[in-house]
Amino acid sequence: MADAYKPHVSGITNYIDLNKRYIEKAGHDVFVFTFGDQDYHDDELRVVRSPGLPIVNSGYYLSFSYNRAAKKLLQTMDVVHVHHPFLSGRLALRYCEPLRIPIIFTNHTRYDLYAQAYLPLLPEEISDGFFAGLYAALL
Repeated sequence: MADAYKPHVSGITNYIDLNKRYIEKAGHDVFVFTFGDQDYHDDELRVVRSPGLPIVNSGYYLSFSYNRAAKKLLQTMDVVHVHHPFLSGRLALRYCEPLRIPIIFTNHTRYDLYAQAYLPLLPEEISDGFFAGLYAALL
């Protein structure tokens, strides 16, 4: 599960792509659940996109739920790997935790440091507390 995937280019996107390919080579079916343009044609199998509102020109889409088909498919997974704590992380907890589907979370970014660098007016105590609570929910 990822907040953004191809065609958006980032370290996280590359990481997910590489992991997906290697796990598929080992004989497993790997699905990527994300948000995005419903008209985008993926060049790989098992990318499940739910609609969302584009966030400016960032490659990210804002949505607080998956479409019905994605939810139904997600709830059949043996394990779920989450790559973003915000939208995808919350959705993993909402859809998978009640069914006791194991959730793996990889933290790719020090969001606390991002907040200090890009939101300097936000007091450090608030940003640290927010991110600590978010991480604790996923752990």
